[in-house]
Amino acid sequence: MKFDTLKSYIRLPRNVYFILIADIINSAGSFVYPFLAMFLTVKLGHSEYFAGIILTVVIAAEGVGRLIGGKLADWVGRKIVIIILSLIGAAIYVAIAFLKNPAAVPYLIIIAGFIKSGALPALNALIIDVTDKKNRNDAFSLVYLGHNIGFAIGPLAAGFLF
Repeated sequence: MKFDTLKSYIRLPRNVYFILIADIINSAGSFVYPFLAMFLTVKLGHSEYFAGIILTVVIAAEGVGRLIGGKLADWVGRKIVIIILSLIGAAIYVAIAFLKNPAAVPYLIIIAGFIKSGALPALNALIIDVTDKKNRNDAFSLVYLGHNIGFAIGPLAAGFLF
């Protein structure tokens, strides 16, 4: 990484740094899916087949959530979609941690994945909104770097938790 690149990251609008932090957290959480399979099989006693089906449905639900979230962001606004969908998704994940009935966990994970992924297109559109053509590539580069940092942190955290 060139020193000039670091300088260009420093000159970005403040909102890009908030998006960076959100993306690191989101990426760290999304990359624990291999551990989700182990959790479903080892801790909850489900079959490998069931765990595979759940993971497939989670990924499909996230894809559909992104499509719907992008359209919703166009209709009602990016910031409101980011805030509401992120809060609802986070609330579901917190509720999962306190569930007495583990049978509901896989289904709530599907719902949370669908909801939280709806905010992602709005985050990308927000980067375009807060940057100009001159610094847009740097903003996306920084957020992508944050994405990779999150992917590095996620498995480490999941390994310690499992």
